[in-house]
Amino acid sequence: MQKAINIECSNKNVVRILSIAEPEIIENNPTGLEYFIIEDYVEPFVLDNPLAINYPMYDKVNKTFKWAQIQYQNTATEELLEIENLKIENTNLKNELQVANGNIDMLTETLADMIGGAI
Repeated sequence: MQKAINIECSNKNVVRILSIAEPEIIENNPTGLEYFIIEDYVEPFVLDNPLAINYPMYDKVNKTFKWAQIQYQNTATEELLEIENLKIENTNLKNELQVANGNIDMLTETLADMIGGAI
């Protein structure tokens, strides 16, 4: 189904959808917001929990629309833990990359010394 969406300005690959409207809003836009048309809009999930909410997102890389159902009773703890774990994993990966780059530099220097010149 076709819809017009307005997304947040972000350098992230998956972003929040700030507004969903009919495609006609592009020609007659009273808000001044920047919209574009998507072809893959689907209606949100039926909520079976009063503490849940449907959250629209847009994947800018794959150009896809999707809904995520957020369970507010679990979100605070589970998602905060996930974020903290991802921060630790990110730091570990950065450290591993730094060590690997140092090893590459050391091997390059060793190779240059072995062949008697600079690489």
